[in-house]
Amino acid sequence: MKILLTTLPGLVEAVVKELTEKGFSAIRIVKPSHVVTELNPKEASKLRTIEGFSQIIQETFLEKVETRIIRLTLRRVFKELEEEKYRPEARVYGKCFNNRFLEKIAARELVRTLGNEVLDKEGRKILLILDCENKHLLVTLKLNKKPLHLREYYLMKHPTPLNPLIAAAIPYLSPKNYKIVYDPFTGSGTIPIEYYLIRRVKTLASDINKRFVKATIVNSQKAGAHVDVFSADVRKTPVRDIELVTTDPPRKNPSVLKPLMKNTPNDLCLVTPYNPDKLAEKYGLKPVKKVKTRQAKKVIYIIYYMKSMCE
Repeated sequence: MKILLTTLPGLVEAVVKELTEKGFSAIRIVKPSHVVTELNPKEASKLRTIEGFSQIIQETFLEKVETRIIRLTLRRVFKELEEEKYRPEARVYGKCFNNRFLEKIAARELVRTLGNEVLDKEGRKILLILDCENKHLLVTLKLNKKPLHLREYYLMKHPTPLNPLIAAAIPYLSPKNYKIVYDPFTGSGTIPIEYYLIRRVKTLASDINKRFVKATIVNSQKAGAHVDVFSADVRKTPVRDIELVTTDPPRKNPSVLKPLMKNTPNDLCLVTPYNPDKLAEKYGLKPVKKVKTRQAKKVIYIIYYMKSMCE
């Protein structure tokens, strides 16, 4: 089955890497957050770097991006649909239409082909992706019932949680393979849990707040992730044999970056809204990769630093 995978902006590379490692391949990348592939829904639901997946019912390269051509295309597609409730959702990339306008076109054609009773807020979602520059239109039927970032293991919550898709992208985007990783700002355990479930390597986590230590223990046990969890202050971290420190430091307190970098024994992966490259250079950490994505509609970066390249 031809499937459209949807992730966060900037994480397409991680999705492609996950597909490759699991024996699948990407047919087409639709930036900033979609990948076309072939696999069944059960396999798609197991991917850790995607938010959702849809069955592609029509993929068209338009002669022109015009209202009339899009209407005729959608009309042909919708005639093949079963008569049930639907709700259109559009994502337009580039300068042609906006999302709302394309949704209105789709709603009008649904009514024209299937009748007045077809539209419903609780109906099956028809997701339309329009790439204006490449004149590429995808019409898909949403298959997952709830967003895949809602992990079942998340029993004890953090007030500012990291989206698990970002955490899951870290091992796939990493420029190296690591056997020992550590998160000194574990929060609810999202990064160490996702890292362990993907790589099955030795994973450690700590936090100065004992409530978050407990949260990581509870959540990791629910997830079936073997994470060694303990209480520690990042300024006095008792761990030295770590190959990679990977963490999402408190975003409202950038001052914690200094002791974090000072005490990082080897390589570092930061999830942060800041650009701490100058500070990193002071402690012998050279940036080797930076990925821009979004967390709660705000820009956030995954930045990889290597100490070994600076020695």
